[in-house]
Amino acid sequence: MMLRQVPDPVLRRKSVKIEINGTSMSLTVIADGQQIKIHDVYENIKGIAEDITRVMQEHYGLGLAASQIGQLVRMFVFHYEGKNIVILNPQLKRKKGKQMIAERCLSIPAKVFWVERSKSLTLVGKDLRGEDIRMNFKDIYAAIIEHEYDHLDGILIDKKGKLIVTNVAANEGWKLAWG
Repeated sequence: MMLRQVPDPVLRRKSVKIEINGTSMSLTVIADGQQIKIHDVYENIKGIAEDITRVMQEHYGLGLAASQIGQLVRMFVFHYEGKNIVILNPQLKRKKGKQMIAERCLSIPAKVFWVERSKSLTLVGKDLRGEDIRMNFKDIYAAIIEHEYDHLDGILIDKKGKLIVTNVAANEGWKLAWG
């Protein structure tokens, strides 16, 4: 899997929910106007999580959404407290306050945008074992989580924020970026 970058149209599409019953996972997709349920996708989802993590690390990211590697499922990975955390079907709860953040996106190389984000939030979802995740974040981590969540709805920072810097190399003080 490779990192998708603008203008790739998959980045602007909404991701589908992963149906989870314990470690049994399925997807419902629409093809030619028909709903099709795909059962037993756990190994596929696990493989996508591994691919997202690898691509995120290769590009020195702090987070990456499945859509950024061309997989339109509601899942992202982020780096927090020394480990990579995979979250399926994330939801943002208890969003409070506002902050302006200078953000980069691995899918929009060499550009920095001012984006308004929540000052704090609660992330809820499932892990790869189908178990509940509930984590509270504030400041920069709240911004990273909200940024990755936006990707799942096809929203990128070029439509949400204001461009402030162009032609920034990854090694010019902006090395770490979130997806």
